[in-house]
Amino acid sequence: MRNRYSKILCLLLLFMCCLPQDGNAIWPFKKKKKEEKKEVLTPYQKLFKNKKVQTAHGLMTIHKVEDKVYVEFPVAMLGRELLLTSSIENTSDGGEGAPGQLGGTDVRLRFEMIDSTIVARMPLLSKPVNTSGDSDIARALNHSHNPGIFKSFKVLACTPDSSALVVNMKSLFLEGSAFTKPFPSTSANGYYGFVSRDHSLESDKSSILGVSASGDNITVREELAYKVNHTLMGAYSMYENVPLTAVVNKMLCVLPEEPMTPRLADSRLGLTTQLKSDFAGAGQEVKNIRYAKRWRIEPSDSAAYRRGELVEPKKQLVFYIDSLLPVKWHPYIKAGAESWNKAFEKIGFKNVICVKEFPKNDTLFNAHSLDCMTIRYSASWMNTAQTTLHSDARTGEILNASILINANLISVQYVDRIAATVATDPRVRTVIFPQEVQGELIQAAIAQAVGTGLGLNVNWGAPVAYPVDSLRSVNFTQKYGLASSVMGGVVINDVATADDVRKGVRLVNTNPGPYDELVIKYLYQPIYASSLQEEKATLDSWIRQHTGDPHYAYIRSQPRFDSDPRNTRGGLGDDHLKSFDYMLSNIRTGCENYYTWFSKGDKDMTMRKRVYSALCDRLNSRVYAVLSYVGGIYLNDIREKDVLPSYSMVDRERQKAALDRVLSLAKDLDWIESAARATDFTIADKKADMMRLEIFKNIFNRLPYIEVCTERFPETAYTASEYLDDIYNVVWEGTLKRRTLDNVEKALQTAFLESIIATSTVTAPIGSFKASKTSFADTRKSEISLATLREGENVEHYLHSLQTPEEVSGFSSIPPIYTNQTKVAAYYFDMLMRTKEMLEKSIAVMPEADRSHYELLIYRINKAVEIK
Repeated sequence: MRNRYSKILCLLLLFMCCLPQDGNAIWPFKKKKKEEKKEVLTPYQKLFKNKKVQTAHGLMTIHKVEDKVYVEFPVAMLGRELLLTSSIENTSDGGEGAPGQLGGTDVRLRFEMIDSTIVARMPLLSKPVNTSGDSDIARALNHSHNPGIFKSFKVLACTPDSSALVVNMKSLFLEGSAFTKPFPSTSANGYYGFVSRDHSLESDKSSILGVSASGDNITVREELAYKVNHTLMGAYSMYENVPLTAVVNKMLCVLPEEPMTPRLADSRLGLTTQLKSDFAGAGQEVKNIRYAKRWRIEPSDSAAYRRGELVEPKKQLVFYIDSLLPVKWHPYIKAGAESWNKAFEKIGFKNVICVKEFPKNDTLFNAHSLDCMTIRYSASWMNTAQTTLHSDARTGEILNASILINANLISVQYVDRIAATVATDPRVRTVIFPQEVQGELIQAAIAQAVGTGLGLNVNWGAPVAYPVDSLRSVNFTQKYGLASSVMGGVVINDVATADDVRKGVRLVNTNPGPYDELVIKYLYQPIYASSLQEEKATLDSWIRQHTGDPHYAYIRSQPRFDSDPRNTRGGLGDDHLKSFDYMLSNIRTGCENYYTWFSKGDKDMTMRKRVYSALCDRLNSRVYAVLSYVGGIYLNDIREKDVLPSYSMVDRERQKAALDRVLSLAKDLDWIESAARATDFTIADKKADMMRLEIFKNIFNRLPYIEVCTERFPETAYTASEYLDDIYNVVWEGTLKRRTLDNVEKALQTAFLESIIATSTVTAPIGSFKASKTSFADTRKSEISLATLREGENVEHYLHSLQTPEEVSGFSSIPPIYTNQTKVAAYYFDMLMRTKEMLEKSIAVMPEADRSHYELLIYRINKAVEIK
């Protein structure tokens, strides 16, 4: 055994001796070098490693990485309500949307986690509310209104602190559906809704430009390419595949974590509203309710407010004036917007509205953000000041109200101001108004636009609230203005005389009135109630305090039943007849002198044509206002125990006086044009003849209204037969007395007959007679002239009211009133046959000079009733 060990030891020694004599090489195997430790990247780091990254921090951290948009979505914000909206920075076609405009559709989103995916759910805007307090109903509503998934995003990584999940949201921001398009329906190319536009996003031509963030939103700036199709009235293709490029800021904004307490709207006031369905309890009817859209105006010092002290709100409403607007307009814009502060002071708030200029050298200021309200200039043919509202659909809380002053606003205001006051105010007899005249009109337009931004809607009854003679009083107009509300449009005083104006009577209504103060109280005065229903009782008492007072009346738009004389655009003051006489004197003075007043520098006659046309248009609108008394019915939105009836007829004597006044005008219209200057303008039909025809058309359009009054008020109505007899006796007076007619009487009879033929339906093919269901069918021309709109003329009231993007205030339009259409058509036909019989019997004894006139009238009737 020992020898064996000795042999093994010897062999080992021999082996070691054979090794190289290198001090480091003591082992026959080559020593391996130590491997380098590889860098291990987290999924978060891999997203940005060696890539060009633009990062912004705010509500969320957002990164632009090449063509991707990485958003670090905080885990804590899962389940929160957010709003996706957009603003236009610049565009290749301002007719699709004005630069600076926050337009398009708001998309409310709620983000949730499903496995390794974040989904963006789109809650229904009209999710029902549960006022019953029943938890079973609440669960049922949740199960049946689970928001649909709009987009989904795969989680790519967690942030190092695990507080947020990283997702690529490019598909949300670079998205082309109707939900997220940035173009408003009310833009110039939409022609007040008459033209629809279909925008198709071209993703391959669109790109992400950058990202930014603030405390309550993240924003992606992108250049979007579209193809646009334009369709007129939903049926006629105008243009196809029109290229459009726009730089757009798309914002994802957080909605208030604690929703504002809503306030129920009331149809007796003109409010912008949010429709909701109310589940009041098992066995009870599901009702529609409406929340008033309003700002969250809260006192900064509640204790002081309760003591009756004036306090500022927690958050002031600040409007920033676009630097593109002329500096000389800024004081008037500021005055118009801040004029609402007086209404707020009456409910205990001061300095609620503030107007500032765009800050200079402020890198943090972002005029394209949802949290910034602007008053901008738009290089557009449109002739209004537009207000764009963004609100929280859950409660009606207004989040942003921005205003566009369209370029043609000044042009339309110019024409209106001249037509109303050229006879009384020498300052307007010029091509360009003095600064104070133009500024006053801008101030009035801004006051109304800001009122819209506060949640008020148009009140057509405001201009007819004050006594006509009060509108000629310096003291009255300086204290109360010209209308009970600034929401009745830009109201201009056309009843004041030149002497009134020299004394200082107001000519433009620029400030909110008593009605506006009532609405501001309704919307914004705090009510410390335990429930909406308890609050509703207080709100109702505020309105009832002024029931029957025209200064506080709201007259809703009536596109299908415009019988209420208070709903007529063009009227001013509480008596259309008295107002008409004052106005007519001014119009006649204007027609007699405009040619001289505007001759300087008007070599091509353009200015004088424009002024003359404006004078005639104002006269026509006032004729329509007077005729609104004929068959007129006052409509009142009442509640139980109100002192007013739901509806009442205009006094028959006033109706007869209105007809008499209009027929008198038709007989005395030759002054409207000067024979001496007839060849100075382009050859056309005589203005007096055209106006007579229009007058008779409007007279006969009132017959259905007369018939409704006859049916509803048989004891006191101005009946249809009386109405037609009165027209007949005035028109054919000379013929019935068998005397020689003058040219005016012949023109009157011709216009009368043409209107009868047009309205009696005898010219329709046999078997094609189809009467309208409603007696108030509008027989006025309904053709749409887009060129006329572009030239700056206002849209007809009845068309404009149909195109408004907001809900009809009063919660619904006035329903159609049915009457016997066959009976109405028979009135027209009977009048035609009666006229034919009278002419055939009288022609033989008529003066020789008039026989050819009568023969022509008889021929026209025979051709109209001829059966082929």
